[in-house]
Amino acid sequence: TSLDPTEVALLDAVIQVREKVNKILEKARTDKVIGAGLEAKVVIHAENAELSKRLSAMTTESSAAVDELRYLFIVSEASVVSSSDEVGAICGEYILEGKLGEAEDAAFGNVTVGVVGAKGAKCERCWNYSVHVGDSKEHPTLCERCVPVIS
Repeated sequence: TSLDPTEVALLDAVIQVREKVNKILEKARTDKVIGAGLEAKVVIHAENAELSKRLSAMTTESSAAVDELRYLFIVSEASVVSSSDEVGAICGEYILEGKLGEAEDAAFGNVTVGVVGAKGAKCERCWNYSVHVGDSKEHPTLCERCVPVIS
């Protein structure tokens, strides 16, 4: 079975976004804003509505409590916002903007990615940062994903 060419183009664009995310993560690491990717929150704005919709869908947790986008980027948080100005307001100087290449004759326009420190505390089991670390009385050092696994 073959994949729809539009779907292939979208997936290619997501990979190109990941490459931009990796570049800005490296700058934040070099400047010691973050130590590792899991200490980061990535914020993205995609000019193209179809790409923005796909990225937003990837921030929604599945039934397995997995946020696909943050795992693709290997960060603790990932969000999609409605404007590049919003990325700048959240991330300050740690932003990267650029045009995505064309794939299957589908240009996906500009994308803006930014990085800022993730909120919350570090889960001692998975090392992700979460505002829910400490919510469990039985396992105060674990995040909302790890508590059910241990319990």
